[in-house]
Amino acid sequence: MKFRRMQKFLICGNNFFTPALTVLLTACLVKATNEITSNDIYRLEGRNDTLWMITAKGINFTVVESDSLSWWGYKSNEMVLGEKYASLAFGGNQVFVPLAPKNLADPNSIWVYDLPSGDIASITIPWNNQWLTTLQDSLDSMEIYFQVYDCALPPVSPQRPRKLWAARWYGGLVEWDLSAQTGVVHIPGDPLPYAAESFPSKELKYYPDSTNAVAAITTTGHDDSLDIWVLTPGRIWKFEPAAADSFWTPLSDSIDDSTRTVKEFSGFYVHPKDSETVLFSDIITTPVSGDTTTTVSLYKYDFDRERWNLFLPESPNALTFGFDDTLYVVINNKILAYKDTFPADVVIPNTHFTTRLSADGAPPPSEINDILFVPQNSDTALFWIASNQGIYFSRNETYDEKNTIPFIHEFRSPAVAGGLSQTYFYPGILKPTLYGEDVPKGYFAYNLSKNATVTIKIYDWNMDLVKTVIDGAPRIKGASRKSGRSTVKHEDNWDGRNMAGDHVAPGVYYYKISSSEGERAFGKIVVAR
Repeated sequence: MKFRRMQKFLICGNNFFTPALTVLLTACLVKATNEITSNDIYRLEGRNDTLWMITAKGINFTVVESDSLSWWGYKSNEMVLGEKYASLAFGGNQVFVPLAPKNLADPNSIWVYDLPSGDIASITIPWNNQWLTTLQDSLDSMEIYFQVYDCALPPVSPQRPRKLWAARWYGGLVEWDLSAQTGVVHIPGDPLPYAAESFPSKELKYYPDSTNAVAAITTTGHDDSLDIWVLTPGRIWKFEPAAADSFWTPLSDSIDDSTRTVKEFSGFYVHPKDSETVLFSDIITTPVSGDTTTTVSLYKYDFDRERWNLFLPESPNALTFGFDDTLYVVINNKILAYKDTFPADVVIPNTHFTTRLSADGAPPPSEINDILFVPQNSDTALFWIASNQGIYFSRNETYDEKNTIPFIHEFRSPAVAGGLSQTYFYPGILKPTLYGEDVPKGYFAYNLSKNATVTIKIYDWNMDLVKTVIDGAPRIKGASRKSGRSTVKHEDNWDGRNMAGDHVAPGVYYYKISSSEGERAFGKIVVAR
């Protein structure tokens, strides 16, 4: 599990999980699809032969039965599901996805997807909205986030009630009974549970405490041996719900470098192995001296010495655990394999990830967002890679793969007619994001009938040149590529800037695609405010 700070999204509606509301939610929010909802894939979760993923435009799942995958999913134009920091949990034929409304009017919404029936519904965890509003007004210098960031669904015996655990920042750790639709809230270090509908309240002392805000969770074990691992900015906790008084154990915040001190825990990865638990964390540190420069590095926890040992000087974008003592990380958009031993300065050689990702003659993805290693037996596994160019997977991965067997590349690619007779720029409208003034990139889709060099230029309404996107770049005919396109996505894009690097004014712009074989096409781009 990797944590990043909350983003705020647009939501269409929230309701309790009841069958009568399934049709309403389906009509309001989602559309079923049998294709990948977006090639921008952010989060992966999987078990056995099943994979679930969050994309920029929805969710998808597949079951691996061969090298050719069949996809099922739900796409939404009204809900932003695909932020890179979204999370999901699944088990018992259900999938749970926390979602955040833009206005935070009801920020405790969790979508529920039921696989056998295909029904979609929503859970809303109750809370004391009136008291929270009063509290925020009295602390106007402090933003109080009360949002479901993360959730976990631990395995349980059939005779026990199924519980969903949710990390809710200042809203604490929520223990939610899925059958009774009731729950309680736990606060790190506090042995007392609180009723969800009356939380928070004025009886709480020292609330809110930003260092104890519950940012992310994961679980190990089950039933009476269940442990909930809780990430807060101040430290990492182990919570034992079956213990007397719901026992909380704080892990040390000491590191093995006397010249630096911990400022914040920003992410963690938990891996149960035999009779022990392996724990890594992204830790922000500062020098003990007056220097305020911060560094984010990957540390491993030594349970015997109760301290954090530096494992990698950089914080990975993603991490997954392999066989034995192997772990894989994504650093600077490259996948590296390490042995889980100190020092971690030697990469396992000959893994050939970059070469193996050059599927279909295309370059490796320009953004790798998540990776997932799922053992299938004692020595082979499924290896999944989420990128901005679709999903890659290997069916027979070993811990030290020394062959150059390419990853299988799966992606969404609607047909485009050849000879530049059909081209488009997607999305058709460029506009600032919800969280800033930057304009996201749009991409050109086109299909050459012959191999050629290609030039793409942008013009304004007066047909004055605004930007040359590519100039005489070699491209191959779409018929020779799996995508059926000639597009090279990491080059054939425009971010709404002119030749000087400045954002263009809102309005209508035009693009021209031309090839050395005489094929040409024109199209329109709208840049919005």
